[in-house]
This record gives sequence, structure tokens and C-alpha cells, in this order.
Amino acid sequence: MGMGKTTLIKHVDLAHINGFQFTGCDFSVAAGAPNVATYNLGIAAYDAAFKADYISIANPDKCNFTGHYAGVYASKGTSTYTFSVKNSVFTNNAIGIYVNGVTNESVLFNQFYLKASPAISCNGSIGAFGIDMLGSTGFAIEENTFQKASGAPVAMLWGWRCVCTTLRAICNQVEKVLTDG
Repeated sequence: MGMGKTTLIKHVDLAHINGFQFTGCDFSVAAGAPNVATYNLGIAAYDAAFKADYISIANPDKCNFTGHYAGVYASKGTSTYTFSVKNSVFTNNAIGIYVNGVTNESVLFNQFYLKASPAISCNGSIGAFGIDMLGSTGFAIEENTFQKASGAPVAMLWGWRCVCTTLRAICNQVEKVLTDG
């Protein structure tokens, strides 16, 4: 890259920390913005504990994740750190929350507006996931809503997917869109 040019890969990069909190934050990438990596992330957490939530009941400004490959990416290393994402809004991400091996996470009261991405493919069709979990155990996923984003193209859309996990609590999910088209 030349002088003055950078590529957005992540808004936030957390590694080996415990207890970081985001309240009412906006992690957004405008459609068609230049110098944005295809697999860009809002929050990237590697063996890190964090919380994302609204500010307070009196000031319910929610965290927003818009236009990413993954709004939140959390990966487990050697620690027992986990994360919590509550009362947040995910719009036009290929994957809202992508979990790789983390245990005991909670994903509660979030809204997911799904828009397919060429980065997600299934049998030649593009797709999107609200929550995508690999090797996760002991989690709580409750009271989330999933629907097709306004103006999103016809695509394969999934509210959540769990691969090689132990199911503990997946309750009261509203999945308006599993497939579309």
C-alpha cells in the first residue's frame, strides 16, 4: 500500500485480556467503502473476555455492527475467558457473531438483519448466518430475533448454526428467515 492508504481489517483487536466492556458502540462499514478487507471484523477477540451491551435502561443506546464479514469474532486459546453480547443490533453482516471454541458465552436479546455475502456459499448460492458456532459448549442463546435485512437479495439465510457443540440453552429464538427464495 502507498502512503496514506490503509485497509480496514478490524475495528477492535482484543488478545489475552479479561473484562473489556463496550457500551453503545457503533462498529460500521459503509457499503462500497474503499480499502476494506473482504473478511473484516467489528470486534476480534482472541482468548479474551468482553461484554457488548447497551449503555443503561435510562439510555438504551445499543451496540451496532454493520457491513462486516463478522460483526463479532471470538476464538478460544488456553484461557477460560468468555464473552457476552446483549441488546445489540447486527445489520448486513455475512456472519453476525462467529464463535470458534469459546465456552460459556451468552448471546441475548439481539436483533440480526441478515444480508447474504459472497463470502458465505452453500451449493452455489450466497448466504449469511446470524450466529455461527464451532466447538462451543455451555452457551446461552436466548431471545434473539433473525430476519432478512431490508433490500437484501434472495439468498440462503440461517439464524444460527452449531457445529460440534454441546447444546445447553437455545431458547425462544424468533427465526423469521431460514431460507429465502
